[in-house]
Amino acid sequence: MSDALRPLIGIAAERALTRKEAETAFEALFNGEGTPRADGGVPDGAADPGRDGG
Repeated sequence: MSDALRPLIGIAAERALTRKEAETAFEALFNGEGTPRADGGVPDGAADPGRDGG
């Protein structure tokens, strides 16, 4: 997994990603730098900017 993607997975678990974070994550994923687990988790965290963690 890329160094750019690793911290974004933790962020996505805690809150919605910013637009810039989401762009970085998707770029890494589309370049094949993720794992199957990351490929599923990061888009989920980026997809719902209104979620409140509840």
